[in-house]
Amino acid sequence: MGQPCFELALEYGFKPVAVSNIDGGLHNPHGLDVEKVLNYFREHKTFDGYKEADAIANEEILSIQCDILFPASTENRLTARTAVGELANGPTTEEGERILLDNGVIIFPDVLLNAGGVIISWRELNVNKEHDRHLVETSEEEATSNALLQNIMRFNTEKVFETAVKEHLNMRDAAWHVALSRLVPRLQKKHLLYL
Repeated sequence: MGQPCFELALEYGFKPVAVSNIDGGLHNPHGLDVEKVLNYFREHKTFDGYKEADAIANEEILSIQCDILFPASTENRLTARTAVGELANGPTTEEGERILLDNGVIIFPDVLLNAGGVIISWRELNVNKEHDRHLVETSEEEATSNALLQNIMRFNTEKVFETAVKEHLNMRDAAWHVALSRLVPRLQKKHLLYL
């Protein structure tokens, strides 16, 4: 999940200053040349030896100065010691999250940011149910899916943010609040939930 975020950073006006994989990464406080870094990694399958940035250990990358940190690796990477969209599933421990929140850090939770894959799977399922996949050009289908994905993600991110402000919740709790406020009435309507 992290590589697409890194690739799209410049398109959305961000300047990546660090990137890593499970073996370590690169850091340049003045910004990384995304295309050069990706080409180097594709050719060498490692960041080792890249000359236009400093090598950095994964433990260090979590503490560099940046505006947004995207942990897109394994679970429980953000702890009390690291004191953020979450691109990995569950990258922040409860203790780490409490410290980040106490320090005024806004965490865009994994349950919100990782919804894109589920949305596209849902779209593909519906297209396949209609048996019309073979009637649509692949590029046209991709454009339609991307537009739908952007609209749904934008709408839900705004809804979660508005709920967080209105209800005085952090973003994770607001995301669950929005999800449950939609789910509970549907379950009650189908007589699957009694409160």
